[in-house]
Amino acid sequence: MLLGLIPGAGGTQRLTRLIGPARTKDLVLTGRQVEIDEAVRIGLVDRVAPSDVLGTALELASQLAAGPVVAHALAKDAVDRGADLSLAEALALERSLFERARDGGCPDRRRVVPARRSW
Repeated sequence: MLLGLIPGAGGTQRLTRLIGPARTKDLVLTGRQVEIDEAVRIGLVDRVAPSDVLGTALELASQLAAGPVVAHALAKDAVDRGADLSLAEALALERSLFERARDGGCPDRRRVVPARRSW
């Protein structure tokens, strides 16, 4: 906005879906930049990495790779595709993906569920 233009490349739409319309208008109309603590608080970023960004990223990647990767993919699919659906449609999608994982379409479940039963 400070250049006399509106954000392009989906900036107004993606930001609105991420932080809501009121906060988006605040940032877009004023051109205000946010500090790290505010960015975390309003959901603009998920987390702040310490100075060892690569090490932090590799640790997270290792943690995710050691987990139920097929279930991760199904969950990501539910979140990504469901975001553009009505709540009823998104719930149906989630149910379908859950059933796929539960009914044998997810090899991770056979590995993870027996381990969890020891709780």
